[in-house]
Amino acid sequence: QRIEPAEIETALVGHPAVDQALVTAVPDTDGAPQLVAYLTKSTGDAHTAGGHETQVDRWSEVFDQIYQAGEQQTADPTFDISGWISSYTGEPLRADEMRSWVDSVVGRVLALPHRRVLEIGCGTGLLMFPIAAHAEYYCGIDVSEVAIRDLEAKLPLLPEGAGKVELLRRSAEDFDGVADDSFDIVLINSVAQYFPTADYLAEVLTKALRVVRPGGAVIVGDVRNQALLETFHASLQRADDQDLPEGPEFDRAVADRVGRDAELCVDPGFFTALAGDRPEIAGVSLLAKRGSHRNELVKYRYDAILHLTGAEPATGTGGPLDEDGPTAGEGKPLEEWPLAPVTELVGRLRAEQPTSVLVAAVTDARLAADLPGQDGTDALDPHELAERVAELGYQVVPALHPERPGRLDVLITRSAARALRPVRELAMTAPDRGWGAYSNDPLETVWRSALVPELRAHLNDRLPESMIPRHFLVLDAWPLSANGKLDRKALPAPSTGRDAAATVYVAPRTPTERAIATVWSDVLGVARVGALDNFFDLGGHSLLATRVAARIGDACATEIRLGAFFQHPTVAGLAVHIDEETAKQVSRTPLRRADRSRHRAPRPAPSAPAPASASPTPASVPAGTRA
Repeated sequence: QRIEPAEIETALVGHPAVDQALVTAVPDTDGAPQLVAYLTKSTGDAHTAGGHETQVDRWSEVFDQIYQAGEQQTADPTFDISGWISSYTGEPLRADEMRSWVDSVVGRVLALPHRRVLEIGCGTGLLMFPIAAHAEYYCGIDVSEVAIRDLEAKLPLLPEGAGKVELLRRSAEDFDGVADDSFDIVLINSVAQYFPTADYLAEVLTKALRVVRPGGAVIVGDVRNQALLETFHASLQRADDQDLPEGPEFDRAVADRVGRDAELCVDPGFFTALAGDRPEIAGVSLLAKRGSHRNELVKYRYDAILHLTGAEPATGTGGPLDEDGPTAGEGKPLEEWPLAPVTELVGRLRAEQPTSVLVAAVTDARLAADLPGQDGTDALDPHELAERVAELGYQVVPALHPERPGRLDVLITRSAARALRPVRELAMTAPDRGWGAYSNDPLETVWRSALVPELRAHLNDRLPESMIPRHFLVLDAWPLSANGKLDRKALPAPSTGRDAAATVYVAPRTPTERAIATVWSDVLGVARVGALDNFFDLGGHSLLATRVAARIGDACATEIRLGAFFQHPTVAGLAVHIDEETAKQVSRTPLRRADRSRHRAPRPAPSAPAPASASPTPASVPAGTRA
């Protein structure tokens, strides 16, 4: 059929989100021509208007479903690991891995003053139960109605003598009624990745600093590292497609994964810049995760501790410091040792008995296999070292190197006070750019994933099916030649959907497969979905999964749990799962959509039962839900 690209371009520009459009024919993998639309978004398009609230609402719905299903509840009701999914396998993370993760976080909290703790994003209570047992007052906040309801039912499981616990349903930025200087610690763990933007994170932290007393701390734990985001997705690509050699096609696949990541990833420099902007922050600790398991939680997450100014003792119990004192060694550079095998480091410690030493700029051995050009010769496993030196009375504090992603500054110390201070003094300079420069943009990612289906619907109302482009690529700007004209050769090749994954097309074969493929095609904006196609490879992510689950459930007259998408991400796999569940005639109580009007509409500040109320945040969330 004869196609006039200009007619399609005119229809596209008629959409309010589109500024410029170019439609051309590009050969597909079989050499057949396919229509591809390139477009730039309108500068006047307010796609982020109300985006913060919408994004929080979406994650709230995700976690309501995860917690309602409770598919990973263990025999211990205080250890509910529902929703913690490996990005590599789509399977739940093992209980021993999650135990190690919990112990690491709790250890860092209890090493600091912790009489009064505010946790933003308490989720299923993984951290609440072990921390509240040692606190006088614990306030847990979560945006998920289901999480708060379930935790309230479990409060009798707290040990006798545990301090007062209060649970509130709020969003993270809502600090109404929380008194200044009313907490020792504000804990925001494994939650920041579900914040809509870095500006939102900065807003939450600014309010959190206000409610922490002098000498206290704000702990932002389990932060996804923006500096290692490309390395992370490259490791996922290798795991998913071991037959694809590294090269241009591999790089395009990785870039596509990075562009579709719908969770907030934060560069460590964000926290030093925040410290430069907030005079109440005395220092910043940027710490690698502890643990021997080489999963994404250990390799690609980090903890940021914002230490507030104040002269109060910095110990977990509030008692006196050890004999080194808080200023021991100040004015003198910390002694540095060169990298050596763990056995040699242990032998030297035993022989020389130093109080504190630093092994600087070493590759994190747990991450070395994923880093390009690394052979592991300059690597050190901080967990292995910590286990070996514990019998000598030493602690190991693995800090992120401030300038070299993937490298660590490893402090070995006998001083409890020294272990709580930043490993090295970091430059804390106020930012000369917006907070968004330190992160990716989840709102943009979610907006783009919703735009393609919207454009398809827009064109379907105006043009015949033969004129609907197969691919839509949103560019920040047109690539220009030296003389300022559009450089068509520089336009990126379409790399979304099945073509990027190099999956052979197999037409849906059963009624269930056809129903699933139809829904995916509509929601993901992919023209042709096959039985072997993977939901996440086609551009899906956790936020879209909730909507798709509901639509497939309606189409197949059954209930689809969110976990099914992670365990059965292909059309064929999900269809088999649905058919098996239907055959068993398992009766499941329909999920009740949570009423979110309370946190959307203005409301009076809640009264605080203790000297202060507390604040909230989007649900404490799963580990590597594939985004």
